[in-house]
Amino acid sequence: MKKLFVCAMALAAFVSCSKDDVAQGPALDSANKTVQITIANATADTRAGESGVTKTAGEGTTVMSAQASELKVLFSDGTKVLHVADLAAAEDEVHDDNVEVGQYTEGNTGVDGTYIWHNVPWNVTQISVVRLQDTDITITEGTTLLADVAKLATDETLNLARPLETIVLYGTNTLTDTGVTHRIGDIVYHIWNADVTVKPQLARFEVTSLTCTDLGEANKVANDATYGFDELVVKGLKWRSTASAESTYPYTATNFAGKLYGSWVPTATDFKWADPNTDGGKARSNSMDAGKDSNNKQLSWSWNIAAETTFDEMIIDLDAYAYGYVIPAERRAVPLQIIDLEGAITNNKFEAGNIYTLDIPFKEENIIDPEGLCVTVKVTIVDWKINVVTPVFGKPAATPAE
Repeated sequence: MKKLFVCAMALAAFVSCSKDDVAQGPALDSANKTVQITIANATADTRAGESGVTKTAGEGTTVMSAQASELKVLFSDGTKVLHVADLAAAEDEVHDDNVEVGQYTEGNTGVDGTYIWHNVPWNVTQISVVRLQDTDITITEGTTLLADVAKLATDETLNLARPLETIVLYGTNTLTDTGVTHRIGDIVYHIWNADVTVKPQLARFEVTSLTCTDLGEANKVANDATYGFDELVVKGLKWRSTASAESTYPYTATNFAGKLYGSWVPTATDFKWADPNTDGGKARSNSMDAGKDSNNKQLSWSWNIAAETTFDEMIIDLDAYAYGYVIPAERRAVPLQIIDLEGAITNNKFEAGNIYTLDIPFKEENIIDPEGLCVTVKVTIVDWKINVVTPVFGKPAATPAE
């Protein structure tokens, strides 16, 4: 009995001591931990007031980014979500290290992409950082499965037509013990860390413009034997990843429609044989794009697609019209077929977390003698960046008198 008592006393002395706090004798809390999250792709050096494509300060390079204020942290046991917290709450108060804290108390956050929570239950073993829309899922702490949240990031149907600013972002990692302890009040906690990279689990394919570079040029020649086009009606676009119709990604006339105009503006005499469906030889643009949003930001025709999707072909439906002659209805359709992509893309496969931007310049010969157009892709291959914020904290409450 005496030996058991001596062992118990020695164990108590060991637990109550630390290298830094021998005199105070704090207790080592084995039931809870301090969790430190480092966003691996965080940056504060970005000119961005909102999510989207931005410019890196001082470099002028394009990056894809999201705001830390849009993200939530999921604390889980690897199976169920046990707690949900905002990654960066702008007005949270910081605790006093001499005062005991409640569970999941946020510490000094947003410094170099590192965020801290104290007094986290010991059964929290995995950290996930997500950006979701309110309608995507209702997370119930202790019930919602982490797998159900994770699969939203790879759900092509859910994300396919979403703007860059609202697609689901996801990153996760298992907590590891750093071997370092941290004292708060009379309790010492182990510090556990997880490095998390937050980015889309899908790829993004964008068409930014369509241009017929020589539209109308053939008809400007004073030669009755020359027949070219003067107007092209854009009716729709679709592309596919395989020869199967089930893998087709369409853009209909509802949101991909317009008209391209050639360079030839005929005189009244020249125009006497014009197709009655033309606009009368008005000089307008030979190019079209998706326009701009309410914030004057350039839009694109885009798809958020599953990783490793392979591009097979793209078809742009066009109808041709001329000013000096009438094209028979049965020969009016002149589809533009794109059979390959070139540039910074390997084997025509799209990789997750990247934006592939495609401008489409073509010539009349590509639709008069359609042998397929091989287009060079302008691709942005960069990692996603999370724009960190530095919260404004209130002053800590006064320490209670001993």
